[in-house]
Amino acid sequence: MIKILSKNNSKYAFINGKIYTVNKQYPWASAILVEDNKIIYVGETKEALELSDTMTHIIDLDNKLVLPGFIDAHTHIFLGEILNLGIRFDPSNTKQELLMAIQQYSTNNPNTEFIFGSGFAADIFDKDEATAEELDAIILTKPAIFIDEGCHSMWVNSKALEIANITKETKDPIPYSDYYKRDKDGNPTGWIVESQSMQPIIKKLGLLEKILKKDLSSMFHLFSSYGITSVFNASEFFFNDNSVSTINYMENLALEGKSTLRFFTSYSYNNHENPKDDPVDILNTLNIRFQSDYTRMNTLKIWLDGTVEARNAALSEPYENSDQRGSIFYSTKELQQVINKASANGLNIHLHAIGDKTINTALEICKNSKKKFPLSSSTYTIAHNEVFNKDTLHYFTDSGVIANTTPLWHVASEDSRHTLGNERYQNLYPFNSLIKKGVLTTFGSDYPTGLGTLAMNVFYNIQAGHTRKFPKKQESLPKESEKLSLEDLIKGYTLNAAHQVSMQDKIGSIEKGKYADFIVLEKNIFEQEIDEIHNNHVILTVFDGKILYKR
Repeated sequence: MIKILSKNNSKYAFINGKIYTVNKQYPWASAILVEDNKIIYVGETKEALELSDTMTHIIDLDNKLVLPGFIDAHTHIFLGEILNLGIRFDPSNTKQELLMAIQQYSTNNPNTEFIFGSGFAADIFDKDEATAEELDAIILTKPAIFIDEGCHSMWVNSKALEIANITKETKDPIPYSDYYKRDKDGNPTGWIVESQSMQPIIKKLGLLEKILKKDLSSMFHLFSSYGITSVFNASEFFFNDNSVSTINYMENLALEGKSTLRFFTSYSYNNHENPKDDPVDILNTLNIRFQSDYTRMNTLKIWLDGTVEARNAALSEPYENSDQRGSIFYSTKELQQVINKASANGLNIHLHAIGDKTINTALEICKNSKKKFPLSSSTYTIAHNEVFNKDTLHYFTDSGVIANTTPLWHVASEDSRHTLGNERYQNLYPFNSLIKKGVLTTFGSDYPTGLGTLAMNVFYNIQAGHTRKFPKKQESLPKESEKLSLEDLIKGYTLNAAHQVSMQDKIGSIEKGKYADFIVLEKNIFEQEIDEIHNNHVILTVFDGKILYKR
């Protein structure tokens, strides 16, 4: 049991712990001294006590494991609050179950101005069409909007199309990639694919504005309870202001001394509202404006393809039993130009790429930019990295490009086997091979897509990445050789993630001079039974030198 032996507000001595520093020069310690918000000593308990004085707040860690604060290297935190506004479907729901849930919610909530829901699996409409008419039969006089679990597809009724003035004449933002599905006469059917096409409806509903007026303390408490002290926010998908209002919100918290999370966010390239504006010029201005160690906006986020589930991730060979291959949303020339300009300005790059064709193209473009601007401070990250082909590992090697993923996805999936075929299924997420080739790897939740708050639980992710199977399940994802070590998983959630957000000199490891962001675990993850890692908990979260959470 952790014991508090004396009290004070600015200086702490954490003693008698098993401290895994993630600092290869000094990997283990038993004590940490903290003054104000910085670590001033890492070493042994005896020396820490000698350096303490009568004003030091002493905390006996009782031999508990201490790690640096987790950094969620790919998340969408305000989107999570949006998706909690209405119906939460389960990915296992059938189409009929969706319609029943929508009918029941509509009956029980007659005074809502719109009906909203999320979380269904897009592939349940593989054979059946998702049309506005089906929703009109349940909800005719108010907008009805339902987003799939990956947030890359949307099913709406006619009223939703009407309020956003989406008609036969409305142009698709990116034909065949980011678009409105249409009938034989060109009229939108009610099925919408990708974020730019979703933006007009989302803007009309004012969802983000509604969220930012709420008390969000429970959301921030949830991050603290999971030991997450920093996040890379990979934009808010389909919001028209490109997340500027969210970083304003976080900046205000910092100015009021209420920060509980370091918030590093991005500007999305697909700016539907102002397509003629140069996104790099806009981001340069925002980068200058937000430059604290609590809030930064210095990353250009670009969606290059869709998802395997929606069959719009770009593959080099067709999907199983199909002639579909998906496509990259932008031309190679356009991408090279914008990434070159971002590199020239020292801005970080974060690319959504799931299909093998997309990943390989992204790697070539990033390598070209790094070669052209060798002194640039930019970091280059490819997120998700699901489908590899025989060339992908080679392209990653010595590229200097960071590979990001969500370990909780590295598990057996019959849907993926069905969609991709057995050969590609045998080679999904080869992250141990990447690590062996020296590629810097980082991990994030992609919250709230997929498994929602469960994906925020780093212990679930660590167990899945370490075993390649979902906790309590028997079947694992091939191959055994791609299982990740605990050390590599922890590093991907800490020091490597700090590199991704260009904060490696300030956070990510427990070292003298860095911010005092660290966590204490209930159980020693290195000594637990492998199948029990997901049952671990954070019992103490220290952020910026303050004890933020205690279990």
